[in-house]
Parts: sequence; C-alpha cells; structure tokens
Amino acid sequence: MQGYVVRQGNQHYAVIYEGLDPISGQERRRWHPAGPDRSEAEALVRRLAADRMADRSPRRSSLTVGVYLTQRWLPANQARLRPSTWAGCDANVRLHIVPRIGRVPLRHLRPDHVERMYSDLSVDGNHVPTVASTPRPCSRSTRFCAARWTTPSAAG
Repeated sequence: MQGYVVRQGNQHYAVIYEGLDPISGQERRRWHPAGPDRSEAEALVRRLAADRMADRSPRRSSLTVGVYLTQRWLPANQARLRPSTWAGCDANVRLHIVPRIGRVPLRHLRPDHVERMYSDLSVDGNHVPTVASTPRPCSRSTRFCAARWTTPSAAG
C-alpha cells in the first residue's frame, strides 16, 4: 500500500508514502487534507497512490553521485590518465566515495556531504595516504558536477 488515512480531531488526512530520503535515509510521507468524511479520505488515498505509481518514470529519477562517478566520470577520464593513476582513482571512488555519499542525488550534493565523508574516512581509521588521496577524484568530479548541474535554485 502506498498510503493510508489518519484522523486528527474531526479532520481526515490521506498520507502517501514517497520512499526514502536519499540523504538522511528516513522515510518520507506527504499529508493531504481530505475533510471530515473517512470514505472520501480513503478514495483520495487510492487516487493519490495510483497517480504516484503511474508517475514513476526514469525521467524523474535523479543521477546519484555513485552512478555519475562510476559510469560517467571514471570512464570519461580513463583515456587521459596513466593506468596506475586511473586504477588509484577507481579504487578510491569505489572503496571510499561511493559507500559514503554514492546514494546522494547529484543535484543535492553539497560541500558538507564531502566534508562529512572526509571526516568519516579519518574516524574510520584509514591511513593518512588514503584520506589524502581520496579528494583528488572527488574534488575534480564535484567541481565538474557543480559547474554543470548546479542551478541558482539548487545552490541555496
């Protein structure tokens, strides 16, 4: 079920499940006022849930940091990097960046995500060279992402 009815006072609400927040991992639900009649609220839940299921399409999905780095940035830079440099970037992306911020949609990526990742790397007991070398692919790719995908509305 994609939704349910909640009563607060004499008002009913249609509550629609919208999935997990990609940043916090918490469940997201949207509440829609439905009036005092429970049957109208149940009808609204069915309609909104059906609309939500019909509206799921690839164009609404967001490109994540992990998909961008592994499927676009790494392959695009493989030809211009020496094999050993590319292998190091690939390892850092797959072992350190993707597990920590790979699920974040690219349009939501902010400096605090990257700073938290660096902090986690240090706290997790990684050696200094690992923490020091991880920023290279991350900073290059995030600079490119910011220049290409950041819009005035997303920057704030």
